[in-house]
Amino acid sequence: METISQRIAARAEALLSAGYAVLFPDSLGSRGMREICTVKSGERTLTAAGRRGDALGALRWLAAQPGVARDRIALLGWSHGGTTTLATINANDAMVRAFREKPDAPPFFRAAVAFYPGCSVAARDEGWRPGSPVRVLIGDAD
Repeated sequence: METISQRIAARAEALLSAGYAVLFPDSLGSRGMREICTVKSGERTLTAAGRRGDALGALRWLAAQPGVARDRIALLGWSHGGTTTLATINANDAMVRAFREKPDAPPFFRAAVAFYPGCSVAARDEGWRPGSPVRVLIGDAD
């Protein structure tokens, strides 16, 4: 994606103003997709579990950057990204376990925040267990 939306820019500015470094991995544009929210769940070619690798790759890359406190990286996601957040911190997931067990693995996400996620990832996976402290923000109409 060449530009980010005003909404994303405002989120980034708020986090930057609070002293955080911000990285927005683009799981969609790199796959030739513009958005995912209007695609029916059963017709999506990209799932939250599929985006998990993007989030883990972003963690690895960000932790290697100078000036980044590698033990203080958090994961935030909105909507499908919130669902991706829940999938990414699942300590019982094989991909997450393999990532964390590598000798050169960075510290795992210090915390995670999922804004109005679809909770089917956690509800469907009986073995779902958060590998980081997590806060889920969701409303009654979500």
